Amino acid sequence: MNEMLSCTIRASRRLAVLALGLHGLAALGVASADIGWPLQLAGLGLVALSAILALRRRPPVRLRCLADGNLLMAEGANDWQLCEIRAGSLVSPMCTVLHLRIDGRARVVIVLADSLDGEGYRRLRVWLRWRAAWPSAPRWPVPRL
Repeated sequence: MNEMLSCTIRASRRLAVLALGLHGLAALGVASADIGWPLQLAGLGLVALSAILALRRRPPVRLRCLADGNLLMAEGANDWQLCEIRAGSLVSPMCTVLHLRIDGRARVVIVLADSLDGEGYRRLRVWLRWRAAWPSAPRWPVPRL
């Protein structure tokens, strides 16, 4: 197993601030709506529950990028599992979204630029663009004229 890159993805502070701000706007919208206090209270409770779920602590995700293009992932104290990178994944300078399939289950990993140190994030992006084993493009039937 030729390991090219190993990284631990931390929780992004930018994503937490964005989620908190959006939940604050949602709470403001519910509080200012003319829907009666019982519905406002229920709506504020749902917004608070959503904020708690969005901001809860998750175990760090560890990635191992291999020279043969395979990707291994481990969450918390779990063992390493081979991942399949699915179509729809995005690699950009500020945000990387990995759609993965692990043991038949779908998993999404969001990596923002502040989730890794600058060099680690750059190396992960380069590996994903040039070395990763991406699924082939879907083959659409060619229309006959």
